[in-house]
Amino acid sequence: REWATPLTCLETAEQLLRNYAIDPRTRDLVNNLDIFLLPSANPDGAHYSMHNFASQRRNMTNHCVVGGKETDDPNAASFWTPLVNPGTGQPYTATDPAARNAWGVDLNRNSTVGTIFDGYIGASYSCTSDVFTGPAEASEPEIKNELWIADTFRNIKFSNNIHSFGGYFMW
Repeated sequence: REWATPLTCLETAEQLLRNYAIDPRTRDLVNNLDIFLLPSANPDGAHYSMHNFASQRRNMTNHCVVGGKETDDPNAASFWTPLVNPGTGQPYTATDPAARNAWGVDLNRNSTVGTIFDGYIGASYSCTSDVFTGPAEASEPEIKNELWIADTFRNIKFSNNIHSFGGYFMW
């Protein structure tokens, strides 16, 4: 659903490159800052949104079953066994791979600060919720990559996060 965000990042990169040669202030910024552009924090979900289900907001990792993650062993006896919904205690029913509109992690709710794991509201423990927080803080590789950048480059002073679907501008 965030189709404009990658284009905004590419436009930012293009403007920095174009103006570098002609604008002293831009040249000074580029020469004295480490600039990281992340066009899409959710490439698999974005691809699915563009081609299959326009309302997709989550990534494509299925935490409703044993076998929904790349690291799960396809030869395990429990492969593709439904996991239990922590809210109801019942096994999940949206386990078929064709039910992919029903599952996935909302990456906006999978970080390490201000999450459901810290007692904040606005997310869910259910893998079939549109605001599923994931099985643990930073459980998703997309978030781990973002955290790696923040942890590796300790001098970051500003972050800009554009959400085109909701019209948000956050920093």
